[in-house]
Parts: sequence; structure tokens; C-alpha cells
Amino acid sequence: MNTPITGRSLSCFGLIVLVLSGAPTAVLAESPLTLKQVLEIALEQDLDTRQLRLQSQAQLAASDGEKSLPDPTLFASFSNLPVDTFELDQEPMTQLRVGLRQMFPRGESLELKQSAGIQEAKVSDEKAELRQLKLKREVEQNWMEAWYWQERLGLLDQDAVFLKQVRDFVQSLYQVGARTQSDLLGAELELIKLRESQVAAQRQFERSRRQLDNLSNTLLPGEGVERELPYAESTIMVMGAPNTADNESIERALIQHPALRVVARQLDLSDTHVDLYRQAYKPAWGVEVAYGLRDGNNMDGSSRADFFSAGVSMQWPLFSSDRQDAKVKAARIKQSEVRLNQDLRIQQARLELVDLRSQLKLLRQQKTLYREEILPTLKAQKKSALQSYEADKGSFEKVMSLYLKEQMALSQHLRLIADEQILFARWSYWMNAEQA
Repeated sequence: MNTPITGRSLSCFGLIVLVLSGAPTAVLAESPLTLKQVLEIALEQDLDTRQLRLQSQAQLAASDGEKSLPDPTLFASFSNLPVDTFELDQEPMTQLRVGLRQMFPRGESLELKQSAGIQEAKVSDEKAELRQLKLKREVEQNWMEAWYWQERLGLLDQDAVFLKQVRDFVQSLYQVGARTQSDLLGAELELIKLRESQVAAQRQFERSRRQLDNLSNTLLPGEGVERELPYAESTIMVMGAPNTADNESIERALIQHPALRVVARQLDLSDTHVDLYRQAYKPAWGVEVAYGLRDGNNMDGSSRADFFSAGVSMQWPLFSSDRQDAKVKAARIKQSEVRLNQDLRIQQARLELVDLRSQLKLLRQQKTLYREEILPTLKAQKKSALQSYEADKGSFEKVMSLYLKEQMALSQHLRLIADEQILFARWSYWMNAEQA
């Protein structure tokens, strides 16, 4: 038979009942740090995005120069100069010849090169938008991970209060001979295990916080040991519930997504490259004008007339067709590769969205199970065990076991809440591209 509870024991027991019944513990102070603020900092400070924007500006500036013709060639020469006297008026054929040559690129090479430069700039712009979306997803996922470990630490704090009171309670009973030393050592062991769990959780929390610092390229307010991530300001906004999104809305979102627009721009660029290589089959034209200055007089005493000449040259790819065929063939293969990559990206995105929708459905069912059945059942069992223990009909070990089970269930429920938001972040990455 269990030893009757003394007045001192009842005092300690009352403290335990207060903790077990869900009495509030120390409230963590909320910080002004919010997910929206972290996102603004991260997106504004991202160096990769800045690099891509500058790359786009450079490509666009370079494309402006592609529309210009090649520089003309100015030439000057002495023709038919006699080597015996080197006098300009000795022979009628001697002349100072000055002229200008201008080459014209093959076909539409200039327009296509300029178009390729503009398309490369657009690819860089799309990559910058894609980088912003990926960064947003990473920040949201790390935020929710940090939030989970923050709340997990809060639960462990509650466990610490409870277990310390358990130890004091068991110690008081041990001093009057109502409990054995093994019960007291067991309470001490649980406290040691708890401290180990707190250290592990703190390490995970600080790791997530430091990751947020890395993503934002700056040190966010607050040290890693502080807990300041309010969930009320951490929920991730999702355009269209995943369970109600139809195939049409998914396809529309995928077409507009930067990940697919990058491939579409690359496909346009590959088309331009194919057309550009095809220009090599067309002739290149050149124009030359020259003016010949002559000195001296003709045999009849009249001054020698100056000469004017003009001509057109054409370079025909007669012996280089094999080389041009190889370049066009390589460009077409690259074009097919880009088109295949586009189909692959779309297929992977569809499968990911279908998988996310399925995961969210099952996760919500599990979260509902915890909220409506598991947690209420554990709470009722704990209350019943407390009443039995108070009536000296139950064991304190069962009371503590049920309390710890409830705390584990609360932790798992928190994990489900965080995982749901992480899945929302992944869903939002694909479906909320226009609002990013």
C-alpha cells in the first residue's frame, strides 16, 4: 500500500498539479523581427541577384553595338612608281592612290547578333527573378524551422519546471521514508536527459538562425540564444489552397514561372543562334572606292588626268560548306537539348506540385488527429492519473509518464504545424511567382 501523503507532501503535490494542469509559464517576449522583414532584408541584400542584374545590363549594352557595320578601311598607296628615279611625274601610270573599303556582313548577321544580345539579357533577368523566388523559399523554410525549435525549447522549459518539482516532491517523500532512493535517482536522471535535449534543441535553433543570417547577408536583430520568432507573423501566404488548385491554374502558374521562362528564353536564344549560323551560307559583300592622283604632263603638254575607280567584292562560302554544316548541326542539337530541358522542367514541376498536394492532405489529416483525438485523450488520461494518485490509488511514475507522452505529442503537433508551413513555402514557390 502506498504511504499516505503528508501535509508537506500535499504542498509539493499542489505545485505539480498546477504545472500538469497547464498553468502558464514564463511568457517569451515577442520581438519586432518578422518573416516579412527578414524577406525584405534577404531579397534586397542578395548579391547573386545584383550580379545577374548587372550581367543583364552589360549584355543589353553590348547588344547596342552589334547593330553597327564593321569599321571601314582607309588606304593609301603609290602605284607604278619608277625605281630608277622615283619621280612621280616621270611615267604616266604613276599615281598616289587613296581609297576606302567597306565590308557588309552576311545576310542578317547584324540584326541577329543584336537580337541574341537582347535575348541573353532577358535570360539573365529571368534568372534574377528565379533567384529571388528560390531565396524566398529558403528563407521561409529556415524561418519555420527556427520557429519550431524555438517552440520546442519552450516545451522543454515547461518540462524543466515540472521535473524539478517532481524531484523536490520525490525528495520530500524520500526524506519521510515514503519513497525509495531509486525514485529520487530516477527524477535526477530525467532532469539530466532534459538538459541534454535542451542543448540539442538550442543547437538546432541557433543553426537555423545563423542560416537566416547567411541568406540575408547580414546579422539579423537578436542573438542566437534569444527566441523571437512569433508564429502569428510567420504564416506563409499561399495563393489558392493546394487542395482546391485545378490543373488549369497549375499549368497557368507553370507557364508564368521564371524557372520555365528561363528555359523559354534560352530556347528563343538557341533559335537565334541557328539562324545566325545559317547566315554563313550567304555571301559577304564589300565595296571599294579609290582616287588616283597623277603628276606631270602628257606628250601634248596637257596635264595628266586623275583616276577614279570603284568596285564590289563578294565572298562566297564555296569551300567552307562542311564547316558551316557542322556549326548549324551543333546549334540544332543544342536547340533540341534546350527544348527537351523545357519539357523535363515542366514534367518535374507538375510532379512536385502533385506530390506537395498529396503531402499537405495527409499532413492536415495527421494534424487534425493530434488536435482532436491524441492530445485530448492524453490530457484526459493525465487528469485521471492525477485523480487516482491524489486518492492514493495510482503510481506517480504513471503520472509522469503520461505527462511526458503529452509533451512529446505537443512537440509532434508543433512539428506538423511547421512542416505544413514549409510545404506551403514550396507550393508558393511555384504558384505565387507573380506575387513574389
